[in-house]
Amino acid sequence: MNITDADYNKIATYVYEIDPVDNPDKQLSVGETIDINGRQFQVIDATGNNAEPTDNSMQAMAVAPIDSQGNVDYSQVVVSYVGTNFGDKKDILNDLENLGMGFTDTMMVGVPSGYGVIKRIMEGDFKNAVQKEFTENIVPVQSKTAVEFAQRVEKKVRQENPNAIITTNGHSLGESMALYTALKMGWNNVGFNGPDIHNILSEEEIAYMQAHPEQFRNFRNPNDMFLGNILGNRTGVAIYVNMTDASFVDESLRILQDDKLSWKEKADKIYSLGDKYHSYNTWRFNNKGQLIDENGNVVTNTAKGNANTLILETKTRMLRYYGMKSLLTESGGGLSSNEQIFLDSEQATIGANALVNAAQQVLDQIKIEKQRGVEEVESLFETTKSPFMVSSLSPDEIRSAFEAGGVTYISVVENVESSLQNKLNKASQILDEMTKLKDKIAAGINKKTRRGYIFGRGIQSMEKFELAQREVEKKTKELEELEERHREKLQEFEERNDYFQTARRAIQNILDEKYEETLHYLRTTDADQDFYGILNREMESYQMLSEDALMRAQKKLELEFLKENDDFRRERRYLDDELEAAYLRRRIAADDNN
Repeated sequence: MNITDADYNKIATYVYEIDPVDNPDKQLSVGETIDINGRQFQVIDATGNNAEPTDNSMQAMAVAPIDSQGNVDYSQVVVSYVGTNFGDKKDILNDLENLGMGFTDTMMVGVPSGYGVIKRIMEGDFKNAVQKEFTENIVPVQSKTAVEFAQRVEKKVRQENPNAIITTNGHSLGESMALYTALKMGWNNVGFNGPDIHNILSEEEIAYMQAHPEQFRNFRNPNDMFLGNILGNRTGVAIYVNMTDASFVDESLRILQDDKLSWKEKADKIYSLGDKYHSYNTWRFNNKGQLIDENGNVVTNTAKGNANTLILETKTRMLRYYGMKSLLTESGGGLSSNEQIFLDSEQATIGANALVNAAQQVLDQIKIEKQRGVEEVESLFETTKSPFMVSSLSPDEIRSAFEAGGVTYISVVENVESSLQNKLNKASQILDEMTKLKDKIAAGINKKTRRGYIFGRGIQSMEKFELAQREVEKKTKELEELEERHREKLQEFEERNDYFQTARRAIQNILDEKYEETLHYLRTTDADQDFYGILNREMESYQMLSEDALMRAQKKLELEFLKENDDFRRERRYLDDELEAAYLRRRIAADDNN
């Protein structure tokens, strides 16, 4: 029996029982059985529990179903990874350093302890006291340990069944580790709410994932804005499914349209909405174990074909529209004519794109259904060649009997294929019509930008003017593309800067905690005052080291930011000059036609 979407979700729930932080007294261990939707699975390997702790808090298990004879079925094995435990500093730091900053080898899970240094000195280890403290706080990133665990599982499983199918699975950070492992091992994945892993991949690996999304099924709730979707979808493997409702987007739209709120107040309110959409408990399944959306539709391996997703995508674009409008009107001064034209154009474009995308998704779905339908009817027709319980007739006699009853390849297969092809042709026609409508809307937007000038001048001949107008439109488009790339870059810089700030706070908290621990130790042991001086000097040194590392990284980011701004201003000046020249040529063309 195949492992279903519902099974994968249940496994991703069970794997959290590996975590010793949340389960200090008892964790899942090798040999235990778990109930997965009425089927028994056995834990065949595990790491990160008390039986086999890891330095970086990476936890994972491998499970396989138990057959009717009570034996482990090694033909299908799932390697599942634990998500972020927000009570575990190492997990949080891995999120920041591994997924956020792109560290692929080691990470810093703490700073050298003043207490640890002093303890080593008191024990006589003067020479290596500081060095050992640093070494113990540098550990492999979880993505590296995740792959090493998978390699261990594969070696064990292949000994039992060389043809075993091994897949990965997880939720949140666990799903990110599962995606990374599936890529490195060449396995398939089914998981939930995983942040994108592009920061720890090469450009070639990203391109591979973009070309093979069916291998890496990462189901996400579109409303999971601040956790599952925080790093975007550059790998292209996220499958967006609305499993609850669109209240996040709807409420966010309401907040953005509230003129009584400042931009900061709007941002704070929107941020407070996001957490509930990250849970693995929001997912729903039918009686076959297939993942379904809130309308009961089976979710395919892509986000396409889901009408509910289409609606949400359009709402999300409108969210960005109202966000831009809110920012433009933040000063209280109204919109300029150019800003109004921009917003009107954006709104019209959103509507036009929604129509085309809807038509495209219908066409894609009909293509899938056509292929599936033809395959099923061909399989059905094959059964007529050797029908059940008929053994006394030859193949020719059986064929003649079916033909006499009107059952032929033409009547069964070709007629069905023809009917489905007609539906496909109609869907294709609708797509063409929607595309033409989109083009007309775009032309109307362009016409709006030049109408006042044309009628004001009373131009009769448009040939030269149209040529000049196309040049203006080209330069305008180039300028818009430049500004869009710049906005994306600025957003990227902002996100990276946020990581630095979070890391700085986390490190300072750890330093403060360790300092207090050491002070307590010195007081309880009635230590000499010299040790207090050593402690203060060491803690100051650690603070300087950590701050220096963060400052150097942030300085690099600032230099990148300055370079981006300089490049943008230079390109913007060039395009502004080009656009001004194009406008001048258009005006000359209009005067010539006058």
